[in-house]
Amino acid sequence: MKRLFLRAIFPALLLCQLGAAQQNVRTIFLVRHAEKASAAADAPLSPEGQKRAECLATTLKDAGIKQIYVTDVTRTQQTAAPLAKALKITPKILPAKDSNGLIKNLVYTGGGNILVVGHSDTVPFVIARLQGG
Repeated sequence: MKRLFLRAIFPALLLCQLGAAQQNVRTIFLVRHAEKASAAADAPLSPEGQKRAECLATTLKDAGIKQIYVTDVTRTQQTAAPLAKALKITPKILPAKDSNGLIKNLVYTGGGNILVVGHSDTVPFVIARLQGG
């Protein structure tokens, strides 16, 4: 009887562990801000960029995003704004030059998928530091 019980309970315990491990999996969506209106340092999005931000919101609305990170540059905030509004999430604003702080937040933050809106020079750095492919 004891053996039968162990044979039945052991596979169930393994399945529970597997299920718990899968709950800790999350996806980090790293994107560059949408098109900007000018070459100015803090240029807002162009009309095309606004459309692309809306497209991003449509694409990720069902992706399980629980947190959004943007930089202190207007165009990253504008790129994330439609999705943030739809999901009722307040984006966390970090300095554009603090990629290491962003990485720390990504590694030690709780569950749920994350959207990060960065820049052409920060996104590849973050991918490399997170050892993404």
